[in-house]
Amino acid sequence: MANTANSALTTNFNVSPYYDDYDELKNFYRILYRPGRAVQARELTQMQTMLQKQVDRMGKHFFEEGSIVIPGLPKLLIANSVVSTGAAQYVKVRDYDNNGANVSISNFDGITLRGVTSGVNAVVDIVVDGSEISTNTKTIYVSYSSASNANSAIVKFSPGETLTSSVGNLIVLGTETNPIGFGSTYAITSGVVFSKGHLISFPTQEVVLDRYNPSPTCKVGFKVYETIVTYADDSSLLDPALEASNYSAPGADRFHLEAELQVRSLSDTEDLPNFVPLFTIDDGIVTTYTDKTSYSIVKDEFARRTFNESGDYYVKGLDIDLREDKDNGSNGGRSANGNANLVSVKIEPGVAYVKGYEVGTIAPTYLTTDKSTEYSNVVNQIQSAFLGSYITIDEVVGQVILDKATSVSLYDTPQNRITNNAYTSAQTGKLIGSASVASIEYHSGTLGTSAGQCDLYLMDIKMFFK
Repeated sequence: MANTANSALTTNFNVSPYYDDYDELKNFYRILYRPGRAVQARELTQMQTMLQKQVDRMGKHFFEEGSIVIPGLPKLLIANSVVSTGAAQYVKVRDYDNNGANVSISNFDGITLRGVTSGVNAVVDIVVDGSEISTNTKTIYVSYSSASNANSAIVKFSPGETLTSSVGNLIVLGTETNPIGFGSTYAITSGVVFSKGHLISFPTQEVVLDRYNPSPTCKVGFKVYETIVTYADDSSLLDPALEASNYSAPGADRFHLEAELQVRSLSDTEDLPNFVPLFTIDDGIVTTYTDKTSYSIVKDEFARRTFNESGDYYVKGLDIDLREDKDNGSNGGRSANGNANLVSVKIEPGVAYVKGYEVGTIAPTYLTTDKSTEYSNVVNQIQSAFLGSYITIDEVVGQVILDKATSVSLYDTPQNRITNNAYTSAQTGKLIGSASVASIEYHSGTLGTSAGQCDLYLMDIKMFFK
């Protein structure tokens, strides 16, 4: 699910004081410094641009824009998903602790809490700020680590109880606010993403998809920020030549790229060129998910070889289910709001290879197609069917049940049962094979006489050799 629009930097370096007027069309690949001539700041900046262009070109050969190059370990917590281990468990807490002091919720990130009443222990995974006077209160998302010692059936915190920790206390909200329940979160450990021609490292990050809903609808990805950092922003850029930051020697500026994990609505297009999507969720169903590196031109070569070797094929799933698009209450239709003139085609999750490229879905996909509105009646129409190989036989006696693929034995000696009037005689000759009858069809002559001939269509032919 690469973002092809996000392929170039938006920062302009050809401005004061950098004057990076590098022109790719001039095909300059080295800056050749000469003795006795001053080195220009512009030349040093352009030297980096030339090298970065090489990284950019090589990177685009291997990776699609927005591809995760070094995958971080993802952890998606939502309900009813094949790529999730279960919904995130939230606990709403008050704005103040049991001493009446205001709570700084950020202090509890990663801390172990113990319920005074329940005796349950839990580790805080994510904290989000809020206020009791709003719908979004101060909330923690926890992983319960142990049940109550007094009663093993108690495995969660209780409404209204105090939670103790090494950094302070929290009070769970009362029952009237649904203080304990399930939300949805996503976390990813550190890795590297290819974006804007750069291999951008990102730290371990976590986001809340929907505070109190385990079946969210959203998209998640990285927003790539471009900034120029000066010594005024970061004092470490000052010259440390005398083992101390020298404010009289500010030093060079730095170009900074940062990939920040963000949650957006499915329809959000704000800053789209700078947003690298990772996955999308619709009502708790993950519809697209990037779980491995997306290759670029090199992928085309792999696909060509795969197609030449194996053609088009499916690996698993992708079963088809046809039903009415509009549900009238008794026809098993997909939706009461559907269209009675359409047929709904459900495609189950699965994987296939088309022209050598992997395709498939991780959630059921629905397509619709028009119903047929035209028809014609055909009376006494002969319909032919291709049944494959046949042999022409004579001396035909008896009958064959065609809808059961009747098995017949093949012998090396003709029996001539009509000519010899030997309708019930034992078979003579040597058995040389067997087959199943697909069909039998009149060929010529008068059936019931020795000259009557039929075409016998055979399948599953097996010959015996000694």
